[in-house]
Amino acid sequence: MATKGLTAAEATITEKTNNGVVTIDPGADLEAGQNYNIVYNWTLKDGVAIEDGDTASVTLPATASYGNISFKIEDEKTGTNVGTFTLNKDDDVGTIVFNGNLANTNVGRSGSLTFAITGTKMVDNGSGGSDGPGYVVNKNGWVGAFDSTNKTWPAQMVWDVFFNVNADDMGATTVTDTLGINQDYNLGSTTVTYTDASGNVLDRVTGASVEPTVDGQKLTYHFDHVTTGVEIVYTTTVKNQSGTSGTLTNDVVVASANGITGNPGGSGDGTISSPALSHKDVEWGGSGNASGDYSGSAILTKTGVNGKLLTGAHYEFYNEAKELLGSGSTDDQGQLTMKGLSAGNYYFKETAAPDGYLLNPTLVPVTIMANNTSTPVDVGQTDHQNSVILTKTAADSGTALANATYDVYDSTGNIVKSGLKTNSAGQIQVIGLAAGDYYFKETAAPMGYEVNNEKVPFTMSATMTTAKQVSQSDSPIKVATGSATLNKTASDTGYGLQGATYELLAADQATVIGTPQVTDIDGQLTVGNLESGTYYFKELSAPAGYALNPNLVPVVVDANSDQTATVSQVDQSTATGSSSSDTTTTSSVPTESSSSSVIPSSSSSLSSSSSISSSSSDSSSSSSSSSSSSSSSSSSSSSSSSSSSSSSSSSSSSSSSSSSVSSSSSTSSSSSSSVPSVSSSSSTVVPSSSSSSSSISSSAVTSSTSSHPTGSTSSSQSVSDSSTETGSSAADVVTGGGAATGTGQSSSSSTLGSGTGAFAGGDLAKASSTAAKGNANRYLPQTNEEKGASVLIAGVLLLGFGTSLWRLRQHRN
Repeated sequence: MATKGLTAAEATITEKTNNGVVTIDPGADLEAGQNYNIVYNWTLKDGVAIEDGDTASVTLPATASYGNISFKIEDEKTGTNVGTFTLNKDDDVGTIVFNGNLANTNVGRSGSLTFAITGTKMVDNGSGGSDGPGYVVNKNGWVGAFDSTNKTWPAQMVWDVFFNVNADDMGATTVTDTLGINQDYNLGSTTVTYTDASGNVLDRVTGASVEPTVDGQKLTYHFDHVTTGVEIVYTTTVKNQSGTSGTLTNDVVVASANGITGNPGGSGDGTISSPALSHKDVEWGGSGNASGDYSGSAILTKTGVNGKLLTGAHYEFYNEAKELLGSGSTDDQGQLTMKGLSAGNYYFKETAAPDGYLLNPTLVPVTIMANNTSTPVDVGQTDHQNSVILTKTAADSGTALANATYDVYDSTGNIVKSGLKTNSAGQIQVIGLAAGDYYFKETAAPMGYEVNNEKVPFTMSATMTTAKQVSQSDSPIKVATGSATLNKTASDTGYGLQGATYELLAADQATVIGTPQVTDIDGQLTVGNLESGTYYFKELSAPAGYALNPNLVPVVVDANSDQTATVSQVDQSTATGSSSSDTTTTSSVPTESSSSSVIPSSSSSLSSSSSISSSSSDSSSSSSSSSSSSSSSSSSSSSSSSSSSSSSSSSSSSSSSSSSVSSSSSTSSSSSSSVPSVSSSSSTVVPSSSSSSSSISSSAVTSSTSSHPTGSTSSSQSVSDSSTETGSSAADVVTGGGAATGTGQSSSSSTLGSGTGAFAGGDLAKASSTAAKGNANRYLPQTNEEKGASVLIAGVLLLGFGTSLWRLRQHRN
């Protein structure tokens, strides 16, 4: 097996001396007969499997030997036997045999072997020779034989005592040897060898002549005269041994009659002053241990969603206690391997994703089983590509905008993506960007919107777990706009008409612009934010009392002008009305009363009945009158009765009169001569002291908006409908036969009427009047009181004309 530390050169050799433990160079010669301790510290390469029966060789130093030796190698953690070391006698190579108990380990396999060896190299006996200190006595020993049953136990020890190595004349000498426990001397086993100073053997003696005196554990040898070196060798029987190693001891004392003594072992200074002592511990057998860890491994493979192997994903590796054990990044095969794992639970945690991908925050668990020695645990994880999403909206409404075009730039201003357009949801998604700073820049805006020149920055990082979200809005292109105003007026008053509801239509006369609006108190409504073009106002509902006008009102808006486009429309009244004077009118054709002048329609018939009473004095008069009238839109008849009384300082008068007028002919009758009187709905005026009854018909007092316009509207365009109302003039004068001229003022303060007539005998007088055009709505009466006052004024004027005509006639008569 591929082990290290089991060669002689890698061994550690030590020797025990009286001065302590001495380390010997493994390459040095080991002195013959000398005991040494040798230690081998070995290791086995990680990942190499140890199977049952695998062996490893152990080599001994060249100058070392030992007898049979065998001992078990145990697991230093559990004490379990994991193998055996055996060294046979005289072999220079020992053998370790492993069993299967280390098969479950794959890392950290190591061990040691410790046992005793004996040197075999003969060396000089000190450096001093006869002149040097040398040594006096040296004691050594070794195992001579092993137990036949357990070959690791020593059965016999060999003890060696060597003294007077320099062959000095020691005279009579006594050697006392004391055995350690569990040893018995073997009778007849002593051999004595005599040597010269050079170590040459001079004689070797055995038998009774050299047998020691045995007293228990003490052996005593007596020599009569020692002049040579003396080596005593004997054996003992070892008892009661157990285990795989042990220590056997022996002590020796040498005493000379000549006093040649000193420190044993060649360590003395040569001073001969005391007995020489030597102690020896002999270790037998040996011991061995081994250890190893099970080291599982885990391989994580990183891929994209499409199965692509991802390089550069960085992970940290934790144990079950959340302790960080290591970290690393996936290689070009998308793999990261964690080794040396003991049985247990672990997990991978991604801390940085590869470029262009989102970090996956999910932990990746790993379980290492104790019985798995060589197969790595494979796990995997998938990363999704990162992305950034830009959402485009309208600044005014917040709605998503499609077809906005963007480019993507990196931090150095280089375009990395171009021509990207927002989809129907207003979004652009860019995937797979490497970590760094970027920005979107709009190159083309959707139709109707302005390009937003602001950059949209964003940062992509290796720790992103979700898509980056950014947004930008575009403002609508500013288009010049104008406004349109509609003025709504009433046909009966000419004033602004509140409450008319209109909608505005586009040029197609179908598309509705905005929401319907209602005219205000001034009869106006305005629609703004209109682009240049033609539009149409369409009335949806008319105010109460007025007919809806179905005609569309076109209006042209010029957005580049600072003027508001203004149009107008008139609604016709649907109510039946009466004149401001006491009249009865019949008509076969509907008539219209203008709000700007009081002019009877050309097709209408006016009938008036008045009674006037006056005192003979012009300076003092009083009058009272009552009048009633009725009219209809198609034909009307009216009767009026009036009575008035007036008193003065000298006279009183009473009169009654009735008259009727039709459109084709008129008749009049009078019971007495009287001055015409005009009665209005609000007052009675008596201008004269005389009373009369008269009747007048008019066949041509006309005013028509279709053929004879009498007024103008306040807006730039006017649309009017046929009136359904029958009305009467504010002043119709009834006179007798004769010629008369006069002028009268209508109910409008700015409208004057005039008329002429020629009268002969019983002929009817014809009269005509015209109305001037009104200036503007602001000159028209606004309230019922104002309208009544206007009618009263017109009546007074007409009364004056009638009085003048009557006086003229009387004068002629």
